[in-house]
Amino acid sequence: MISTRSSYIEKYLIDSEEDYRLLRELPRMIMHALSIVAGEA
Repeated sequence: MISTRSSYIEKYLIDSEEDYRLLRELPRMIMHALSIVAGEA
């Protein structure tokens, strides 16, 4: 999750506020989805 807080990412990959929010929330969303899948297994 720390890797999303990189100045490189902020400089070259974020074009809008929406991209910024998605980048910040993506790790949490992935972890949530994995916990759901692990719980069903």
